[in-house]
Amino acid sequence: MTTMKTLLSVRNGTILAVAFDFTAFAQKIYSENPEAHKQEFLLPALYGGEIDHGDTSSKFKALVILIAPSVSFTADRWTTQCTTVEKAITRHREIFFDWAFSEPKQAELAQLFRGLISASACACAQDFFRRVYITDIWKDTANETKLKLNNPDCRRYGRYWRSQLENEIKSVPTERVIFVGKPARAAGWRHVPDGTPRHWLDFLTRWNEEAFKAQVQQLLSEIQKERKR
Repeated sequence: MTTMKTLLSVRNGTILAVAFDFTAFAQKIYSENPEAHKQEFLLPALYGGEIDHGDTSSKFKALVILIAPSVSFTADRWTTQCTTVEKAITRHREIFFDWAFSEPKQAELAQLFRGLISASACACAQDFFRRVYITDIWKDTANETKLKLNNPDCRRYGRYWRSQLENEIKSVPTERVIFVGKPARAAGWRHVPDGTPRHWLDFLTRWNEEAFKAQVQQLLSEIQKERKR
């Protein structure tokens, strides 16, 4: 099982896990998926987040688990390949940020993010990903073909990506975990550490915008009440 590299510090003789090397995590996944560079844009799509490595108490405001976000949006904007993993991560983050905050169809998702963090933190991708950790179940978007029961790689494929998600859920320091869509909840709900609030929202579609909006408002209201305690 792949593990996320942990950065350690020592305080009063005690070793403390303070942050995670997301780039190393991404590098390992890319190395395990050599076909990535043959795609029209670089997959797997890895967003993650960059928490302050120097702050032992620092946590993301939320770890948000989505299902294949911004695929066509990314393909339209991926005009050249990236030469390094770091550049690929940066580009995926910038495209995701643009998709989440500029696409009218994602207005309610943007409202969720604005409710989780301050307005100033939504000004650019770099600030956003310091406060919110974004991930996907099937990071290569091949689940529609790989998870078909007649595919011999079905079980191996499912185990591989679920194990990556499990690592993230158990390892990323976050105030809460938010699952968007039933498949996301099914894949990771049980892995949320004890004591960490977990929430579930429906997958946003054009047919359930009002229901999704109500769920977002309810969730943000609950979070505000928690913060006032």
